[in-house]
Amino acid sequence: MKKIVLLSGTLELSGSTTWLLALHEAMRASAADVVHVVVGEKSKVSPGGGRVFHTGRARRHWLLRCLRLLFVHRLFPSFFRTAEDAEYGRRVDSVLQSLGWKSSEVCVIKDFTSYTPVNFRGGDVVAVVHQVLTGREKQIGMLDGRHYCSRLVAVSEFSADAVRRQGLSVERVIGNPLDLAALRARATEFEPGFDFDYIVFVGRLHEDKGVLELLEAFVRLESNPRLKLVYVGDGKARAALGELASALGVEDRVVFAGYQGNPYPYMLGARLLALPSKSEAMPYVVLEASALDLPCLMAGFPAAREFFEADAIVPLSDGREAFVEALAEKMEWFLREPRVLVKDGVLARMAPKQVAGEYLALAGRSVQ
Repeated sequence: MKKIVLLSGTLELSGSTTWLLALHEAMRASAADVVHVVVGEKSKVSPGGGRVFHTGRARRHWLLRCLRLLFVHRLFPSFFRTAEDAEYGRRVDSVLQSLGWKSSEVCVIKDFTSYTPVNFRGGDVVAVVHQVLTGREKQIGMLDGRHYCSRLVAVSEFSADAVRRQGLSVERVIGNPLDLAALRARATEFEPGFDFDYIVFVGRLHEDKGVLELLEAFVRLESNPRLKLVYVGDGKARAALGELASALGVEDRVVFAGYQGNPYPYMLGARLLALPSKSEAMPYVVLEASALDLPCLMAGFPAAREFFEADAIVPLSDGREAFVEALAEKMEWFLREPRVLVKDGVLARMAPKQVAGEYLALAGRSVQ
């Protein structure tokens, strides 16, 4: 069995980070010889237990800093990238040497968009597709060089089909691991201290996540005037959300909880979780919510139908105003008739032991 390197950039609050950390724990529980290499800095997201190595940012090296001061990264970008690659390669090589490993002896597992250090290019690198891919030339380009991979795995049948339509091969569909016992334990670590009913959004505050539409739909709710909307997360749309809340006159009913290393108590205390995102390959946060028996609704991105019943989904195809109105109506419906609408068998397929076993079996096979 090959040794396993789980590879990521600097950790941030996202589904792909949650996936990788959960996979690390599952592989450790399966007694796999596994390490997590973070090509980047330490962040406020904890990498969990086990063997974790941070390379730091190569651009902080004195030579690369000098090159940037001389604008080499703009004048000669290819030369600068080569120098940066070499520095990351040196740092990763130091990690491998400390373990007594050789790059030719490992199987690397990473998110499709993650950087691949030079040490692993040309080797066995499994890239996992967590997002919808578009643009064939762009995606094929990501299979070489700085985003090299030798094999592709998808987290849903929808994302696998999307990749195949780009003319690329997907070796297997493997869902993200979800440890129900650990999730429920984390959800009870503390109480948010809210004395009001609320709808919750958890994730990056970005316009593509539908966070503005969610606020617009929220102000149309009439069933409970004390109901509030809680955003757990941070991102580029934070300022726009604050401005919109003020313009709509509901700033006292919108709570920005900011980034939370453990968002699950906020989910456990909510009446409903909403994910009005325009595109998701595997809707991880609503699956976590379902595991906590929290009713949740989501926008009608194609992958939603793979995991949830139709009543949990708000269609996306009728324009912004129609979507906002439908979102408000669906929230009212869930508040009247709360229910968990994840499809049968979905959570069982996400059992960590099963998911880790599938990846370990994949790593045990030679590259096709």
